[in-house]
Amino acid sequence: MLSGLIVAGALVPAGVSAQTAFGLKWFGEVRPLSSPRMLALGGLAAVAPWGREPATVGLLNPALMAQAERVLYSFTWELGHLSGSYPDGEGSLWQSGPRMVGLVLPLGGGVAIGGGLQSHTTSEFEIHKSGEALDGVPVRFDYRGTGGLSQGAVGVAWKLPSGVAAVGLEADILFGSVKQEWSVDFEPAGYADTSDRLQRQHLGSRWKLGLQLTPTPRIRLGAAVGTRGSMDVKHIYVTTDAEADTSEGEARMGGTLLVGMGWLLNDMWALYADYRQAAWNKMEWVEEPALVGGAGAGATDFSGFSADWDVGIGIERQARPPDEQVTFWDTIPIRAGLRWGTIYAPDLGGGRISQWYGTLGTAQPIGREGRAWMDLALVFGGRTSADAGGATEGFWRIQIGITGAERWFLPPQR
Repeated sequence: MLSGLIVAGALVPAGVSAQTAFGLKWFGEVRPLSSPRMLALGGLAAVAPWGREPATVGLLNPALMAQAERVLYSFTWELGHLSGSYPDGEGSLWQSGPRMVGLVLPLGGGVAIGGGLQSHTTSEFEIHKSGEALDGVPVRFDYRGTGGLSQGAVGVAWKLPSGVAAVGLEADILFGSVKQEWSVDFEPAGYADTSDRLQRQHLGSRWKLGLQLTPTPRIRLGAAVGTRGSMDVKHIYVTTDAEADTSEGEARMGGTLLVGMGWLLNDMWALYADYRQAAWNKMEWVEEPALVGGAGAGATDFSGFSADWDVGIGIERQARPPDEQVTFWDTIPIRAGLRWGTIYAPDLGGGRISQWYGTLGTAQPIGREGRAWMDLALVFGGRTSADAGGATEGFWRIQIGITGAERWFLPPQR
């Protein structure tokens, strides 16, 4: 674990400039695995919401794919900003990029298959610290991070003809690399004396089993369990004056749990709630790689990890039927939610981080005959360290998703 930057025998605490309170940790910031519609409902993931197409891609419960009535394809883009106060100063960070793409294919007989690719974690930070001196010469210490993990998923789901129950099985692949670079810049001369880079490459897999029950037309119950999985890890450490030092290992990942419910109050209003837990504290080495590199490379253990959890609630009002629409607000759905919990990794001082965020969202049909729509989700929240004088952060994000629905498998016309 990297708790700071060690260069030329001097400990340089992480701080100032663009960063997150835990971006330097193993995998960085965990992204919510929800489509914009579900994200706007407080990060809903356990059950399919009512109205419109009930299924979508990029969910934590694979059983929801069975709700698809047409072929669904989706793409999501996100823009966000984070600002924080840290023991060493203030920081801010802009984040943007694609977050999800996916496809669900109903095959008939209640069977559907699907797959998708999502951004699961991001490790983005840029830290600069001036005012130090080596041998009387002013220097600036620079520390940068990029990369993260992506999650690919392929699954199959099936529902009873009555629609009372649906089950799904999914294979998840986690892959990607986290890169960190640190250097000492001699400010008067304008060049870097040292530049060291550490890259962690990851490739892991696990299975997920999901269930959705509909005991009454107005109640939905959902659950999903992710098994423990394995992850291959390669460390590559490169310095300016030496060849790459490489070491490989294998880690065991912890499992996941998701439970929740939805309640259709009437034809327009619905309430949702769910609980999630991921056993990051179960991360352990099957074969630990050697400690590669020199100063600043950090340890290879998972110390400080905890089982993160969060709970969420959401409410949605559907648009009124066309013949009942009187005002503009009758034509659009309105969504809102709240989510709170803890983060798997501690901050740089070892303190536990709590997180909360509120959500708002809506949707708008695009194209012809309701064959596509645009979902919008606004997220605003914050993080607080349990340590006195630790880090605090505030953030906002905007997610825009485009989802299309087609009937690809129609019988020939006679």
